[in-house]
Amino acid sequence: MANIPQLEHVLPGPALLSVNEMCEMAPGIPWSNQILDDLLDTLSNANIVPEINLSPPIKGITRIQAGIFRERTKKVKGVWQCRIMATVLYYSTDIPNEHPAEMGQKHFPMDRMGMKAAFEFLRTTVQNIKRRGLCEPCHARERPMKRLRVDGTGLCFTCLLKKAALE
Repeated sequence: MANIPQLEHVLPGPALLSVNEMCEMAPGIPWSNQILDDLLDTLSNANIVPEINLSPPIKGITRIQAGIFRERTKKVKGVWQCRIMATVLYYSTDIPNEHPAEMGQKHFPMDRMGMKAAFEFLRTTVQNIKRRGLCEPCHARERPMKRLRVDGTGLCFTCLLKKAALE
């Protein structure tokens, strides 16, 4: 995205980059009403569930799915009211039919601001998963658990509580 000339003279480099990031949905793709309208139009016809395979795995995570769905809520005067549902799932193995762990699910209004908020929620949640990774003691168990670590501890909430309170 091109920098706003007045900002180049006022903001230092890192601050200008932060402003540009807030104005773009992805590098080189600005947030615009036309793009948001096109996304809403696409969502009215199909649910969108892209995934990324992480090879090598990032902190025990092998695959992440981020989905945006149109969800019908209720009928008002014969017309279905809809909202956006955003969901993030993660996997820890390449086993076919593995049950994923759900990191987050949130609902948003079916409008431009809701679509933008859903994208921001997905971006933040995926980055959170990558940053935290899986609890190694839980993942190494005979029946592995997919619990995310508490930042800076290497342990999930359950293992951290056990270590702090019971050991």
